[in-house]
Amino acid sequence: MLNRPFRVVAALVAVALVAAACSSSSTSTPTTAKLTGSPIKIGQILPITGAALQEPQLGTAMTAAVKYYNEHGGILGHPIQLVQCDTQDSSTTETTCAQTLVSDGVVAEVGGSLNFNVPAAQGILSSAGIPRIGFMRATPTEYAAATDYDFTPGILLGAAGSVVALIRNGCKNVSVAAPDVPESAQVKVLLGPIAQAAGGTLVNVILIPGAVADYTPFVLEAAAD
Repeated sequence: MLNRPFRVVAALVAVALVAAACSSSSTSTPTTAKLTGSPIKIGQILPITGAALQEPQLGTAMTAAVKYYNEHGGILGHPIQLVQCDTQDSSTTETTCAQTLVSDGVVAEVGGSLNFNVPAAQGILSSAGIPRIGFMRATPTEYAAATDYDFTPGILLGAAGSVVALIRNGCKNVSVAAPDVPESAQVKVLLGPIAQAAGGTLVNVILIPGAVADYTPFVLEAAAD
């Protein structure tokens, strides 16, 4: 029989999956039973607002998933309480949000999106023993974190597949665009050998600042490579 902590984690994984597919229709009937257990807090860090990157749909989906589960018995009779923190597309606020989740006592960060200060925010969550569930890994820090649970190969492995496909289709020299953050320095280190093994060359990693609205110069740079 599964112990309670494992069942709670399994339920949180299910919440993340429901959030990812929340556009699907449901014909199930909500329960009328009142949830009497103490709340189980989960957190979500994401850029709801911001100058360059906004992902409010992730927050909407998670809110809907939590509502669905609470209407259908919660987790073992415990209601789920969602703590959302808007990073406002800011590296400083990302770390503040991570600290907020720690101080609020969440058991996991679910379906979130860290983008500009991943090492610091991830470090805060990992040090507190807070797992991240149901997001898409994009940095070496996230791939290396023992407490991160992604349902996909992640962005880097997805990019690796794209690089190999381009080379096999005749594009021997490939450039990759990445956010202008310190960890992007690892992109060429990771993808370069993969490109070489496929018979091509990773020529350049084009760094794109977060507040940029016009991508034309970066596209031209990639074309020149």
